[in-house]
Amino acid sequence: MRRFIDNPYVLWAVLAAPGLWLTYDQFVAHGERAFSLSGIWSCWLLVLTMAVTPLEMIFGPLPWLRRSRRYFGVASFFYASLHTLIWLLGVHMWQIIASFTRPSVVPGWIGYVIFVLLAITSTDGWVRRLGPRWKWLQRWIYPAAFLTFVHWVMTTEHVLDAWLWSVPIMVAGVWRLWRHQKRMRRA
Repeated sequence: MRRFIDNPYVLWAVLAAPGLWLTYDQFVAHGERAFSLSGIWSCWLLVLTMAVTPLEMIFGPLPWLRRSRRYFGVASFFYASLHTLIWLLGVHMWQIIASFTRPSVVPGWIGYVIFVLLAITSTDGWVRRLGPRWKWLQRWIYPAAFLTFVHWVMTTEHVLDAWLWSVPIMVAGVWRLWRHQKRMRRA
């Protein structure tokens, strides 16, 4: 059973299953839910990715969760990409251009560009190439998450849901800043 749980292919299958359903719903069944659900799944996985360190601070070492964190982050990027693709395929070119001036969409675009850079550099090869700078680069997840949730709050009809998911990210970000400041004072 342990080998099954630790198998990255099993984890990828579990993480991809909702994406396959959303893709089918959008492109085959012509459903209406895939656009919003892909964005929500991206946010859920983003929260999980960012919660690993705080959870370990509370509960002690969580080796499986720590090993799986990069998978959760890449899956979050996948769902953000699906969300973006569905939107791009459903609008005209002039709407895409106009979106770069809409205050509710601009944070989403900026956050997505940061996500792209983080996803590209999430491979083992990039980790080796960048060395200690990789960790610094991956900390850009905090501004990307903040921008993502600003985008969500500004574009959703369900503002309370967006705020409920935003609070853990804000708490994690403030906690990280506090922890960093504390370390800097000791040094």
